[in-house]
Amino acid sequence: MPNGGLVLSPNVTTTAHRDVIVALMGDPIADGLVASISRPGGNLTGLSTQSSDLIGKRIEILVEAFSGLRRLAIIANVGSPAAVREVGECQAIAGKLDLEVIASEIRQAEDIAPAFETLKTAPMRFILFLTRLRVRTAFASTHWR
Repeated sequence: MPNGGLVLSPNVTTTAHRDVIVALMGDPIADGLVASISRPGGNLTGLSTQSSDLIGKRIEILVEAFSGLRRLAIIANVGSPAAVREVGECQAIAGKLDLEVIASEIRQAEDIAPAFETLKTAPMRFILFLTRLRVRTAFASTHWR
């Protein structure tokens, strides 16, 4: 059972002789793993967070809940195709809501502290983490003892 953070080839879902079960994945359609959620076909099954579909709504709720919100920070694991898509979605919805987005890119847990240093130049109320679980876990075990 691969974690959604691992990369699956679309060929695996159509040519493998065994079923492929994914515990959690970002967007199987955008990743080319299935044709549609309602009729995926192939031999792939599992749960999808559909996170890129929901990121815009999350930002809209933040803006509604905290009037005067004009700036939003994003820390994104650019090693994850799902997180890269989410950054694009964030920037698109932020443009519609007249929000300034300040994005910091990370690839591993060691990149998080420098990302926060970069964000110190522009104080903000919220930071969205768009990462894989492994990076979040490594950060938490290092910084929240």
